[in-house]
Amino acid sequence: MRDEQNPKLLNEQGEQYLTGSQGKPKNIEIAFSYFKKAADLQNPIGYYNLARYYREAKDSKQAVAALQKSLAMGYAKAAILLSSMALLGEGQRKSPKNAYKYLLEAVQQNELEAINLIATYLWKGIGTKKDSKTAISYVQRSADMGDPQGMYLLATYLMEDKKDKKAPETAMMWLDQAAQKLHQDAIKTIRQVYLDNLPVVQKKSRQHRDEMIFYYRELLAKSGDLESIREVAQAYYDGTKVVGKNPEKAAEYYQVLLRHRDAEGYYGVGICLLYGRGMSQNIEKAKEHLTTAATMQHPNALVKLGDIARSDALGKPDYEQAKTYYMEAAKQQDPEALLNLGLLHYRRQIAQSTPELAFQYMDQAAKKQSSMADYWLGIFYDRGIGTPKNSLLSEKAFLRAIDQGNSGAKFKYAQVLIEEARSLKKLSKKHETRLSQAYNLLKDYLDDSEASKINQLSAMWYFAEAYWEGFGCRTNLRAARYWTEKAADGGLTIAKTKLYQVIRDQEPSNALQWLQQAVQAGDDPQAQYEMGILLLEGYSDVHPDPKAARHMFELAASKKHAKALEKLTML
Repeated sequence: MRDEQNPKLLNEQGEQYLTGSQGKPKNIEIAFSYFKKAADLQNPIGYYNLARYYREAKDSKQAVAALQKSLAMGYAKAAILLSSMALLGEGQRKSPKNAYKYLLEAVQQNELEAINLIATYLWKGIGTKKDSKTAISYVQRSADMGDPQGMYLLATYLMEDKKDKKAPETAMMWLDQAAQKLHQDAIKTIRQVYLDNLPVVQKKSRQHRDEMIFYYRELLAKSGDLESIREVAQAYYDGTKVVGKNPEKAAEYYQVLLRHRDAEGYYGVGICLLYGRGMSQNIEKAKEHLTTAATMQHPNALVKLGDIARSDALGKPDYEQAKTYYMEAAKQQDPEALLNLGLLHYRRQIAQSTPELAFQYMDQAAKKQSSMADYWLGIFYDRGIGTPKNSLLSEKAFLRAIDQGNSGAKFKYAQVLIEEARSLKKLSKKHETRLSQAYNLLKDYLDDSEASKINQLSAMWYFAEAYWEGFGCRTNLRAARYWTEKAADGGLTIAKTKLYQVIRDQEPSNALQWLQQAVQAGDDPQAQYEMGILLLEGYSDVHPDPKAARHMFELAASKKHAKALEKLTML
């Protein structure tokens, strides 16, 4: 009984039925019963809500009558709704002037929505004469009260003001303040200013403008804009020129999308779990999310499911299952799926695989602007895999991949150019230029934090060889030793062997340590041969041991080392 005498509770319960919220089914008749009880208690909000019911029931005259009673009791929002209905001619004669007069009543009660609306009427001349000065004074009042809509309107009006030279800067200040309150129109407007490079920001550097464009995109994401959340999540996941990789932030945004049951959210959380980026790795859970994303037609999810099947993450690799996923994604012309199908055929991991099909899939992927597919096409053309050898097409494919930012293509193309030069008896001017191009590519590759560490060591070794031999450059023993030591420190076995050869006479103890490390690695027959010589003849702290020497020669000979084979015939 007490609840039936409480207007606040009656209005709240009616609201739940009117809008179908708080677990209540939408039922405007039940809503009416609650609003009527509140109105019968002479509650102005009750009358206002009755008007809302009547509007939904298409009884505009009753709505106007209820609003008039609410307004007579001093409820400002009733005046705002009456103004809107007068403007549309609902339940009364269409009258912009009356619409303006109603707003004045609400403004007198300091109602922010009314203040912003009356400014709009004055700015556009609705129901009154155009008066930009008074309109600005109203939204200034709203902005000063901390209302983001008022801030946004003030900024908008100032940006249209051609007389005040300082107006653009002031407008930017108000736009930013509204943006900080996550006012979406303000965020979009100020971001567009930076995108269009308008005069007010032209003195800023390009880097600064790009940073602000992303900054406001992230504010849009924080305001709940799903498209922005997707874009920001991907930016943090992949990294951009403006923002570095931040898997933790990427995972946070993907989880927001997941809560909205967005396909990108399922996919994003799936890959974060798959690779342990920003979240603890959980392959099983990753597969669940990716499967959901795939059912929502996310093509990349199918590709990642194929990657899981192709790996040993959940047991023995299932290449045929991987092929099924990739084929499904390929129907949507997904370039990564096409590329992976090419690799399955190239590596002969599936039934009826052929080099020709490997090439065809890779070529299709490359036509979809896949830099990795162009990288592989460069290799296929260079080696004649599934297509005749063609050095010109190989070069074009590598260069396309490089232009698209593929780091591995820089190393591979440089390798092709160096091998080409080494196959010649004498370098022509043209090949000297191409060799110089190769070294420049390797320099770029060494500066790339995303580059393969193994290939970076090989790049260092190419520089070491070039300086030792004067191949395409002047001989420089200091530079040669620098690159050899750098490669050796990184773990490259042949560099360790080379260091031994270079310093064995001057630094026997240090040289022996490098050789021992190279022999322990077990992949360089030259290191095994050199150790065999030491064990045969003795060196520094190494005492002669013919039996151990023979063992070393046998290891080197098993890898077709000519001198080791020769030594064995002499022992």
